[in-house]
Amino acid sequence: MRQISDFGPSRLALLDASEYALYEIDMELSLRHPKLPRTPILATIRDRDRLDAVLASERPELVFHAAALKHVPMVEQNPEEGVLTNVLGTRNVADACRHAGVKLMVMVSTDKAVNRRP
Repeated sequence: MRQISDFGPSRLALLDASEYALYEIDMELSLRHPKLPRTPILATIRDRDRLDAVLASERPELVFHAAALKHVPMVEQNPEEGVLTNVLGTRNVADACRHAGVKLMVMVSTDKAVNRRP
């Protein structure tokens, strides 16, 4: 979201299932780009109906989807959670995008989205 905000979008809708993570990125963006309109939305991609409602309300042109469980050993120990988020959740996002007429959904592999400058 940091990199996306630097491109000067007209507004951002931030969706996360973690209240703390959502609060942190919202506060960081308020300092980084104080005039950028943004809406923090507490929701999970596992909830298809909630996603449909959010996208219908927000009407985004672009959706950047980075929600995934990333810690392989943890997901290996909890495969059901991995499937619910990484597989079914991604399907929910794609379906909600289609229903809302989103022009483009971009899947972001977050481990590669980090700018690792020395």
